[in-house]
Amino acid sequence: RDEAAPYGPEPEDEPQPAPRPARRDPDAAPADPAEVDAITAADPAQTPSVAASLGGYTHVVASGDTLDSIARDELGSTTYVGELLRANPQLSRRRALHPGDEVEIPALDVPLLAAMRNFAHDDVGLHHLVTHLTDTEWATFLAETRRRGRDDEALIARAQMVRTTDKTFGQMAASQRAFMERRAEDTGESVGTQLAAEFDKWPRTPGVEDDWREATDEQRALWTASFPAVRDAVLAVTPPEVLAMLDAHPLVWEPESMGASNYTLYSRGVMLVGVAWLVDAQKDPTSVIPTFVHEAQGHPSYAKDPDQDYLASGVFNGVFESLPEEEQAKALKGAGPIGYGYFETEIFAELMEWGYDTPQSASDHAFDVAPDGKEYDDGRVKEVEAFLKLIRDDLEPTVADGVLSGLWLRIQRDERIIPAARGLFYATAVEVFGHEP
Repeated sequence: RDEAAPYGPEPEDEPQPAPRPARRDPDAAPADPAEVDAITAADPAQTPSVAASLGGYTHVVASGDTLDSIARDELGSTTYVGELLRANPQLSRRRALHPGDEVEIPALDVPLLAAMRNFAHDDVGLHHLVTHLTDTEWATFLAETRRRGRDDEALIARAQMVRTTDKTFGQMAASQRAFMERRAEDTGESVGTQLAAEFDKWPRTPGVEDDWREATDEQRALWTASFPAVRDAVLAVTPPEVLAMLDAHPLVWEPESMGASNYTLYSRGVMLVGVAWLVDAQKDPTSVIPTFVHEAQGHPSYAKDPDQDYLASGVFNGVFESLPEEEQAKALKGAGPIGYGYFETEIFAELMEWGYDTPQSASDHAFDVAPDGKEYDDGRVKEVEAFLKLIRDDLEPTVADGVLSGLWLRIQRDERIIPAARGLFYATAVEVFGHEP
């Protein structure tokens, strides 16, 4: 880790970093995704099913055990009670279990994805399940599941993070808290204060000042009257696939709430827009199109439930829950634990957006180069690099590597992120972290 983030493991435990690569030539072609995307290159139709081997041992009954709890804890689901009864003919639903009784846990081969779903909320169980797979079995599973819908992508990425770190999320949370406590000793900022302050670190290029609340009634009326025509002008130049996104998330003029948050565009089931958006769209209707993709497709695709789907949430929720009440109260004055998950969803949404990006775009850019290969010189924040640096600097090193690995897997597996964006992400991650994601 660099000098800006010296709070990793003790020196004797610090792994030697890979040599830092030379800075990427902006004029060079992006990394060939065929070279960095091998994990998903297999044809899913040609790969065998990967099963999880469960059971095959004797369980000694403890106080409070029931057939349902044993089936859930040992095999992942109460649906396996029937299997327990078949393997233990001396048992029945009517017969009480007593401490010290022995119950044979039958050996079962369960499709891996089904087993992962069953153990999704069992931290230790999920770790045991996925870390006992060989690299070949895991790669086969990834190829097999790539094009079978997106509902399980967050779970698969969490499993990738567990495999990368070889830690449960509880263990990662303990490592992260210790990391933040060491930082607190140097900075004087407690762990709760650090959790609260993460919003303040988010990279942003200053936008249009919020003029709505200070504007005259006449100016407000002019802005409001102009919105329908500006909206129609934007929709007239919006590509068909992006228009389809706006069918589900229509544009809604809401300058009061947008002014308060100072967002140009914000998705809350609909696309809320305000003065900043209107000013940008009046200058150039095409400049606001990339943000539609970012908000309507990028963020909703990455997480349906941020508490469950952000990779960092499983870590920072644990950090938050371990804190005393006074530190939790400090954290909730700002970002709280959810702030750290924003890094990964913002990168993902930026990559979705990048294929539509131009020098005229009203939002910040993903990279320092446009899809046509031209460099930007507008001084705007390059968000992928900026957020990767926050992951590197503010997460404990093992946790940071886990988030990077899980995020990279999600990027590789989503065909809506164009190959050139994947290649640029890969090159940027190597540059920031000093090793492959």
